[in-house]
Amino acid sequence: MSHFCLAAILVAGLPLAVSAAIAADPAVELRQALEQLAADEAARAESSLQGIVEQHGDYWPAALELGRLRLRQRRVAEAIPPLETAARLAPDEYGTRSLLGQAYALADRYPDAEREFLVALAVKPGDFQTLYNLGRLYRLQERYKESRKRLQEALELVPTPSDLPRVHQNLAVVLLALGRRSESLPHLQAFLEARPDRHALRLQLANTQFELSLYGEALDSVEHVLASGITEPSAHYLKGMLCKIKTRNEEAIAAFRAALKANPDFTRARYQLAVMLVEESRYEEAQTLLQQVLESEPNHPNAHYVLSSVLRRLGNVADADAEVAIHNRLAEQQRARGRTVVAGEN
Repeated sequence: MSHFCLAAILVAGLPLAVSAAIAADPAVELRQALEQLAADEAARAESSLQGIVEQHGDYWPAALELGRLRLRQRRVAEAIPPLETAARLAPDEYGTRSLLGQAYALADRYPDAEREFLVALAVKPGDFQTLYNLGRLYRLQERYKESRKRLQEALELVPTPSDLPRVHQNLAVVLLALGRRSESLPHLQAFLEARPDRHALRLQLANTQFELSLYGEALDSVEHVLASGITEPSAHYLKGMLCKIKTRNEEAIAAFRAALKANPDFTRARYQLAVMLVEESRYEEAQTLLQQVLESEPNHPNAHYVLSSVLRRLGNVADADAEVAIHNRLAEQQRARGRTVVAGEN
């Protein structure tokens, strides 16, 4: 074969060799896989990513994207191995450690998640997402003081308004758990301004307002909840208590009845309904309700006391005296238990 012919063969084969080299470039293959993902071809993209991981075992970006894809699909157990591979290959990359921490958190592997988030935070100090993830992780573990610190740091670094509600929600829950009810209020209100359909949290707001003696605001909040069609017995009960405080007796009676309709075993609602009926001089109905309360809770001292008053009003003095005696005995037992506790603590 002439040198000319050999050279021609080599030149002719050069583009094919270059093309094969390009096709074998994991970065090119990764870009193609991500294009497939952008085109909603998730299964094809996953297959491509898996192929890159198998053929290029040291190429961590493909392992990271494979884990990300599976995590987005909530296939947590399948997402963790490639994410662990990515973190091992690129231990100083924020994305690998942060995403692996999220996967561990979803898998309830909280110590592992905390470790990864702390590494991510060391790599990228002051990062909103990692601070938020840590705060939420500590909340799930009931480590409320640590959670509060991280969430407050995250609140100061919120990148976009759309991120605010979730921080407010978690901070509100943490502050309530810490007994800091007044501090929780602005966070509850801010969250509900953004998510007005979250009725369970609005009911929590109403309860918090009630505990802080903000009765008008609490009534507005609970009526908002009930107007949404919620049939939660505690919402009706709270409205009843608020209407009772405001001496709106008929509304209170209606609310306690609604609570009992939603939950016939709601003893507190039954007792409060009886008390309201006594105020309205409806003694026979109140007597029946109080006796039902005492069937469920025979050691309810206040029910015995109110029943004694009702029986006296109905002219049954002997039974009224018997109920007073029971009340006095139960009250003395409670006082004795209180003294024992105090003495023990000293």
